[in-house]
Amino acid sequence: MDAQILRLAGKVSHESIKITYEGESLNEKRAEFVAISAEYADISEKKKEAMQDFKDAMKPIELEKKRLLDITRKGYELVHKEVKLLANDQDGTIEFYDLNSGEFLGHRNQYPNERIAISVLQD
Repeated sequence: MDAQILRLAGKVSHESIKITYEGESLNEKRAEFVAISAEYADISEKKKEAMQDFKDAMKPIELEKKRLLDITRKGYELVHKEVKLLANDQDGTIEFYDLNSGEFLGHRNQYPNERIAISVLQD
């Protein structure tokens, strides 16, 4: 037997060992479980709040990313705003200017009814 103990003394092994808890030691484990459950609930709540904060921070960035990707694919952007229209009779276009800043935003060709109205006014 002593030889067997000496032979196993240097050996390392991973074994499943059943540990039984009863009475006071079982009550201690229950108390630990309650404490860990409360801590877990607190951390879970913090995680939910943090995830919501991340989502709130990411939403405008995702919208801007989508808008810019759409612009890079199409090469233009449709913007709905109030603009001042000025007819350019020399090249037959209507020019768009920002109402607040007066900045030139773009132009388009005049519609036929706009040309007619201009030509009637010139006569």
